[in-house]
Amino acid sequence: MKTGLSNRLTWAEHTVYRLYDNQQRLIYVGCANDLIKRLRTHQKTAWWYPQIERIQTEIHQGRNAALHAEAKIRDTEHPRWNIEARWMKRDSWNRQMFADYITALENHQSSKYASIKRRIETARKEYHERYGTNQQQAA
Repeated sequence: MKTGLSNRLTWAEHTVYRLYDNQQRLIYVGCANDLIKRLRTHQKTAWWYPQIERIQTEIHQGRNAALHAEAKIRDTEHPRWNIEARWMKRDSWNRQMFADYITALENHQSSKYASIKRRIETARKEYHERYGTNQQQAA
């Protein structure tokens, strides 16, 4: 059984977090009641995780306040990879976004798996068809 102040803070407070890349572009915004656990999940599952250079956090009292703040950030600051699931809609990407996607896939810890290798090859082929050059030459 959990007791003490830390237990109350875990359940009462929620963290809104912004993730930035090495060019200080906002790439993702999220909300969590356990930030460490959420970041570990991103590390395992998010192809864009290797791009994270800096994390900015703010604490909100309660889930509803945090969700409202997260939505406001998405609507006004336009994070690169999670606004309206933009990362899933490659047809709206520019050349640099596509190159960043491929690089992030290559650098992700799961890039050794066959399914990720296939995603990388598919993305490289699509990049070549769009831009007529290899992704490595464009980056």
